[in-house]
Amino acid sequence: MTTALRALPASLPILLVLAAGTAHAQTDADLNLTLSGDAFALSGDERYVSIDECASQLAHAFTLQGDFTGSGEAYEMRLSLTNGATACSWETFGDACDNTLYDGGSDVDCYCLAKTTADSISRTISLADILATTCEVLQQSPSEQRLRLFLQYHADSGETVDLTSDAIDVVLDFLPPTAPDTAPTSVVPVESGLEVAFAAVQQGEVARYEVCARAEGASGAASGATGNEALREGYANCERTTEASTVRLTGLRNGVAYQVVYATFDAAGNRSANSPPASGTPQESYDFAEWYRSRNGPAEGGCAAAPAGGSSAFGLLLLGLVAVRRSRRTR
Repeated sequence: MTTALRALPASLPILLVLAAGTAHAQTDADLNLTLSGDAFALSGDERYVSIDECASQLAHAFTLQGDFTGSGEAYEMRLSLTNGATACSWETFGDACDNTLYDGGSDVDCYCLAKTTADSISRTISLADILATTCEVLQQSPSEQRLRLFLQYHADSGETVDLTSDAIDVVLDFLPPTAPDTAPTSVVPVESGLEVAFAAVQQGEVARYEVCARAEGASGAASGATGNEALREGYANCERTTEASTVRLTGLRNGVAYQVVYATFDAAGNRSANSPPASGTPQESYDFAEWYRSRNGPAEGGCAAAPAGGSSAFGLLLLGLVAVRRSRRTR
């Protein structure tokens, strides 16, 4: 699904900084484009909007700053945005940059955010000001779409010069990653917790893993849950890790049976569905003194008599040691 763009309200601020220039041979390297103040998830040089953070990330305002560091006469610069692979041609925009959406052909939208005849240009904007859709609509048809921001330069005094900066990419990623198809490989009971081992997921991009537990028979996701919370299906007591390993889940109740699952996250922050479950029951652990007392040993040490009606393993051990010592003395 291609996300359409809409015209920006004319009330959004545009800051133009005027400066003078002189002629020289210009190159794309003379154009610098930066983005600041955003709340996007970062992975390398790419910025992501996830299904779980859609509303907050789309509404968060950011500032685009473009600078021309070369020299030239009678030129114009524009901040532009497109959902195509490359910057829209200068001719696509015509002479206007008046918050109008331009058709780049083949389902490509071209948008002029601001223009100037100076060396610097800046605009503060949010994706919610541009996208002609809502997070609810995007979540109904999960897809991935790349928006590309550019600083473009055009001079036409004798010889036409068109320059384009490197792109700043914002990826609208609403595709959950592939869910693990196997259950955790082992679940070991510990005091008030479980140690869970699981295998790495080889299919698709994996940025991190999440291991979760819920009591057997507990209900699934709460009514109205969306995004990652819906995919958890009511599992809580979660721990995250960046690699397949053994994870300890804590805060569980001893003697209660739990189902344990794990899931993957991609770079955008989208969560997969749960793996098939495994089961485990946290158990109270004993040190030797606790075990000894549980076998009717005295609370303050010493030796205990064997329980009536049965043999004491501890007593048999002591008798064995005495027999060994006596046999050594008779040699």
